[in-house]
Amino acid sequence: MAEHKLNRSPKILIASQNPLILESGASQMAINLAAALRSCGADVVLWEMPASNQSSWRLPSFRNWQSVLTKFVSQVGPFEVID
Repeated sequence: MAEHKLNRSPKILIASQNPLILESGASQMAINLAAALRSCGADVVLWEMPASNQSSWRLPSFRNWQSVLTKFVSQVGPFEVID
């Protein structure tokens, strides 16, 4: 695979409703994607719903997740890409 370097460092946010642990499928993909983008020169931020906002028996509601994420973006952003 050819290695590509970026002319500038875009700021990318990868957000997850799930805890970011390597043993979890979706989280593992996000962590690996972030590593690959960083190796190309991107400024990548991985974000997960803070534990205090997560329910132990179910995923957080989309509205709650979106509200917490929006607050995070307003404090840490701007980002060129949010996934």
